[in-house]
Amino acid sequence: MHDFDTNNSCSLSKDGNKNFYQVCHFADPDTGKYHVRKFVINSDYIIKKVKNYTINKKLFKKLLETKKDHEYKIYSTYDLSNVNYPDPSDILLRKSELLGTNYDYSGFAPF
Repeated sequence: MHDFDTNNSCSLSKDGNKNFYQVCHFADPDTGKYHVRKFVINSDYIIKKVKNYTINKKLFKKLLETKKDHEYKIYSTYDLSNVNYPDPSDILLRKSELLGTNYDYSGFAPF
């Protein structure tokens, strides 16, 4: 099962931790499931927890639809075992307040 929230695009927890995901672009040919890694990152940019998941295609699509682009990184593989943990630039992007804000408008003033 999974414990990542696909109902809300905000992944800031009550204790200030944020989540970052590494996602396989391709499903495992044997199982048909996608490998996903979830990282819990604290306010000091330290990875506190890592969890691995295998999810079906429906949940895979929902994850990509509900998370913002800077909250995950997709890899052209079906197994994350050879993929290193996120580097500091990925974590800094994830922690950015500018990217974390949902502006939800086009930038044009209504007349």
